[in-house]
Amino acid sequence: MANSMKDAMSKAQSETNQQKSKAAAVPPRESVPRSKTKLGFLDEQLSARVSQV
Repeated sequence: MANSMKDAMSKAQSETNQQKSKAAAVPPRESVPRSKTKLGFLDEQLSARVSQV
């Protein structure tokens, strides 16, 4: 049981490291218009949804 927890943790850690290295390859956020990033797009969709409610 404890072993599988350790495996899951180390797997999650390696995935996090992979995401960090991918993020490092992406230009800094300031240089990208917010609407062009996926996060910015999702933000706009979310705020549009909230304003409809």
